[in-house]
Amino acid sequence: MVLNRREFIKRTAATAAGLSIGMMSTGIVVKNGLPYRKLGKTGLEVSLLSVGGHNIGKNLLTEQESIALIRTAIDEGVNFLDNAWEYHKGRSEERMGKALMNGYREKVILMTKHHGREPKRAQQHLEDSLRRLKTDVIDVWQFHEIDEMKEVDEI
Repeated sequence: MVLNRREFIKRTAATAAGLSIGMMSTGIVVKNGLPYRKLGKTGLEVSLLSVGGHNIGKNLLTEQESIALIRTAIDEGVNFLDNAWEYHKGRSEERMGKALMNGYREKVILMTKHHGREPKRAQQHLEDSLRRLKTDVIDVWQFHEIDEMKEVDEI
């Protein structure tokens, strides 16, 4: 199903309105029509809608379209952005980094993921992500795709 912008906004608003019933008991608050909640034990307050980095790095979107998509979401109240070191050989992080220039970085909680299972590789992934995202701080940094318990034991 393909939604145009108007239909997407209408459905999102309807969903947000539906979620608002009983939100107080779940820790969800609504700001400017968009629901937010605390992210686990981090204390970070994030929008329930987020921008994921995987698709913004695809060749289906130009760099300018990706930047516009991210900035429009932020301008509309989305404050949680998710990415990963590996998405499209770093292109997703690079595009997100460009979108976060000119004051946009200060408006978001930025998360990315890495595949570094040993410290040296994880450190390199972190440095790559910081450079691509054009920031000194990543708010949430996660291991990406831990598929088996043996991987946890190896970390």
